[in-house]
Amino acid sequence: MTTCRVCAAIDGEPALQPDPRAAGTGGAALLLRVWHEDDVRARLIGVDPPYRTVATAQGIDGVCDAVRAWLTRL
Repeated sequence: MTTCRVCAAIDGEPALQPDPRAAGTGGAALLLRVWHEDDVRARLIGVDPPYRTVATAQGIDGVCDAVRAWLTRL
């Protein structure tokens, strides 16, 4: 399995985090559409209306960075 540079650097399993919906803090959803076109490419779409493209990325590290950036904005 191919991993991004950050995930490859993690020793052991990442700690499980509690589900934010359980605490009543709300949540968010992200649709990740991935395809192969000379390299891995992805479109990140926020699925909480209005649906909108959050980011586009190329390469495994780029996709992981885009998802990480989206997560930090929550």
